[in-house]
Order: sequence, then C-alpha cells, then structure tokens
Amino acid sequence: MSKKVVIRLGGHILFRQGIIDVGKVKEIADVIKSLNDKGAIIRMVVGGGDYARDYINAAETIGASEFEKDYLAIMITRANAFLFVMALRNYAYKKIPQTLEEILSIDSLTDKIIVCGGLMPGQSTVSVATTIAEAIKADLIINVTNVDGVYTCDPRTHPEAKLLKKVTTHKLREILREQRVKAGYYELVDIHAISIIERSRIPLRIVNGSDVNNIARAYMNEDVGTIVIPENNDTMKE
Repeated sequence: MSKKVVIRLGGHILFRQGIIDVGKVKEIADVIKSLNDKGAIIRMVVGGGDYARDYINAAETIGASEFEKDYLAIMITRANAFLFVMALRNYAYKKIPQTLEEILSIDSLTDKIIVCGGLMPGQSTVSVATTIAEAIKADLIINVTNVDGVYTCDPRTHPEAKLLKKVTTHKLREILREQRVKAGYYELVDIHAISIIERSRIPLRIVNGSDVNNIARAYMNEDVGTIVIPENNDTMKE
C-alpha cells in the first residue's frame, strides 16, 4: 500500500571533503524517483550540511546574531533543496516552498515530490520535517543522516556505545539531553521534533544515508536504523 512520507535529508550526507557529492545526489534522487513510481507520496526537507556550517562560522566571526546565523543557514538549505529539484527533474514540483502554508497549499494540489529547506529561524530541518508530517498527516518520517541510528551514547567518543533498533521518545529525550542546540548543529533530532512526534503519533525512522537504499528499506518498514516510537504508542501507523 502506498504511503505518504516525509524524508529529511541531512545536508552533511551531500558533501564529501567539503565538496558537493554530485554522484550521491543523483543516487538519492534515483531512489526517491523509484519510490514515487511505486506510489509513494513524498515530501522532502533538505538540510544545510558542511556548507551551511562554513557560512555560520564565518557569520559568527563577524559578529552575527543567532537569528542571523539561522537565517543564513536557511538560505543554504534552500539551495540544497533546489539541487534536488533539478536532480528529480519532472518528478519534482519546481518551486521551493518557504512557509508551511505554501507546503499545505501545494500538497493538496499535486502528488509530485515537494522539496523544501528550512522554514524559519530557530527551527531545525528535523523539526521542519516533523511539522510538515503532522500537517499533511503523513504515515512516516525518515531522517537520512550520516550515522546508523540512535546509540546509547555518542559513538564518536564512547566506543562501547550500542545501536538501539527501537527507542521511545522518552528514552530519546534522555539520550539527547546534553545535545548542542545552536545554529547548524542539530544532530539526529531535537527536543521540539520529539514533541511533535509524540503528539502526531507518526513514527520516525533514522537511517544512514551512506547506503542510499536504506531510504527504500525504511519506507518498506524493514529493520534498518532506529525506529522512534511515540511514547505510550508502540503501535505504529500503517
């Protein structure tokens, strides 16, 4: 059965050694197009990645405020989003929506793939994805990032960290309590996004985008990455 899905692409998976990985962009676009051919209704949110972080660091050096840095990062996410619009060609809606109202209006008119970046300062692209999912009554949110999923602690500094295949929103809050929340530095998911997942009852699956086929596996509800379950709701939407 076809599903409506919101796919958030972490911007960092689009870059290799500080340069846009065009091959990766094409591979991801091919997977997205294949899912669309099979009936999936897809809305995409694209992050800023390394390029956005470079701009944020430069802006910080010249004394920019957190608001200004956030707004600058949003501009980069929209450029990344348009890159995917071009890669998806006729599969994609050609305009990059800049507000939730625009997305809702377009969503009601087309089954073409809608691609956007950030919407407003202070909101991560993960939060954007969960907000869109709630607004359009999506069945699933897929967060495509550069790690295999949620670990018991940061695997970069704790070699004993274990991958969690399933985690509740309550447990995820505990794990992310010390997360850094500044412009351009949102990690897997932020507290605001977790709250939206809880109230919308829409599951979130976090997968590693190094293998682009993980996106299709997540859509098919295969055991890949980490599934985040809204607390007190172990029954996911089908």
